Amino acid sequence: MPVDDVKIGSNDCITYLLENWDINVFDFPDKRNLIFTDNGDNTLTIPEQEEETFNPEFATLRGNGIVNPVTREITFNIELVDFDNSPVITLKFKPQL
Repeated sequence: MPVDDVKIGSNDCITYLLENWDINVFDFPDKRNLIFTDNGDNTLTIPEQEEETFNPEFATLRGNGIVNPVTREITFNIELVDFDNSPVITLKFKPQL
């Protein structure tokens, strides 16, 4: 089922902004943004960053991802660094043509 308002954009085709990535992941869904870098080999790096909609005590995110060049599906593995045991949320997006 498509989710409205999820956007991926870049000014340099290296650093990207994923807008509105929280598609009911948390009990308190909100429009959240995520910065990630294209490594040029179908892998992505999510640099450590603070999510402004979280309590500052639990706001640090980082992670990685991959792009399937055939299906164009993007998989993000987002680590919630400040939570106990640093859980990882996996999200998959397939850009609409």
